Amino acid sequence: MSSWKKISEAKLLELSQEQNCFETAVREWEYAGKVTDHLSAVELCQLCDHPNLRYHFEILNRHTKVTLQVGSSCIKKFDIAVYNSDGKELHGESKSRQLEEEISAKHRAMMLEQLRELWRRASWERDRIKKCVEEYKRRDGFSPGDLRFLFELMNRYEVIYTASVYKVLLRSKQDRNELFQLSAEDLELIWPTLSPAQKRRVGEEQEKVVKVDPVAISSQAAAIILPEMPIRYVERSHKYRITFYDEEDRPFKRIFRGGDKQTLQDLAEREIQRIPDCRTVEIHFTQTKELVGIFKSIDQRIENERQ
Repeated sequence: MSSWKKISEAKLLELSQEQNCFETAVREWEYAGKVTDHLSAVELCQLCDHPNLRYHFEILNRHTKVTLQVGSSCIKKFDIAVYNSDGKELHGESKSRQLEEEISAKHRAMMLEQLRELWRRASWERDRIKKCVEEYKRRDGFSPGDLRFLFELMNRYEVIYTASVYKVLLRSKQDRNELFQLSAEDLELIWPTLSPAQKRRVGEEQEKVVKVDPVAISSQAAAIILPEMPIRYVERSHKYRITFYDEEDRPFKRIFRGGDKQTLQDLAEREIQRIPDCRTVEIHFTQTKELVGIFKSIDQRIENERQ
């Protein structure tokens, strides 16, 4: 008998009404309908002592009322009872699917609570938030663009959120286009929402982008090579090209955005304050390269006045 099984049998018998027959004692236990997401794999199974669990499922002894926080593997290996909403006991794949659905339901509850908090704080954006949630309910997931909007808004209004409980969709061509059109900064923002398969897909797409040979150019030159266009241009998302310059007037960052000019001006001024080395921000139309506006830091404005 394996060590984990010995440990499990000893613990379960000790906490059960039946003290001798393990098979009989197991039938006293059932899943209590409560799952805890610890957000990272840091917990132990209280039955077999297996480490590195992210999720705890609570099991209850019907007679002694003792509860244990265990992993889903123990529930399945020892055939601890799991019931559906109709009170029917589940077995095999049905049991596994039910436990997976319990995790999904937990994530939905966490997500909706965070979105309710965002709704309370971001009163000016309620129509857009409502639209995003309605789309989520209709499609059982968010588009990459909607997630970027929601996460940026949560950061702006200081709403604490757990990105990994949000589900991003890449089923439609439009979803995939939205994802591949995100800037590196925006992609990093929603990256925790992607499944392993989705992350592999992004990696494959990025490998198609032509890369500059770092041996062929100096490190200083390599640092200022910035994209002229997003991978796949969409007017709504990439109408403007925003370039950031340091105190030596060297470009070090470029992003593409949609929206109106006031929103872009607010973004430029906010980034100038946030990035210590940023002295100037230039905004151009992406396709025509026509200048829209130039924004300078306070230090740069003072220096210009002295000159």
